[in-house]
Amino acid sequence: MATDSTVSGGYLRLIEGRFGAPDPQLGMPKDGFLGSEHHNVSAAKFPVGTVVRVYCDALAHTCGEAGGEEGYAEFTYLKHGTNASTVCAAKSLCLQDTLTDWALVTSDWNGAVNDAGKGVMGCVALSAMTTNYHGWFWTGGIVPLNYVSALSGSFKTNGNLVIGGMIMVSCSASATIGFDTVADATDVVVGWCTGATDV
Repeated sequence: MATDSTVSGGYLRLIEGRFGAPDPQLGMPKDGFLGSEHHNVSAAKFPVGTVVRVYCDALAHTCGEAGGEEGYAEFTYLKHGTNASTVCAAKSLCLQDTLTDWALVTSDWNGAVNDAGKGVMGCVALSAMTTNYHGWFWTGGIVPLNYVSALSGSFKTNGNLVIGGMIMVSCSASATIGFDTVADATDVVVGWCTGATDV
């Protein structure tokens, strides 16, 4: 695809359970998913790979804005790895940093593992993340605007994303990772798109 675009977060659904089953004893941390005691910290405060499932009650159904959609979302506690080519910010898409450690992810489009058929785990950063620091990432369900308002708006795509299955890839026209349309049976599907790209 020749040009990159964006897609409203209200059209995005990430497959739940890709990072494991949610811990039934855990919910949102007492100071939220962006709490400074446990998010973007050098020493992990939760076991890496911990999955939490929360309900988003939606203040308004406006397709990715205001209160967002209504439904469930998952967060996973991961480690952000190498980040030489790009700055990791809120809404940065991340892929595995290595095939040997699924809980080490990166927003570095040049160093991420995104080979088809390898089981790569895609996720989305909630905020800026420091290299080799731990924190929460959105990994399943609807965009959790009730919990992280910084995820509001649109997300990067690799060209025009169409309705159906989505993968995460290095974008063709920018130094980022973006959503793309499933091309063949070897692609690793991370979720679904239910609407058209913004432009």
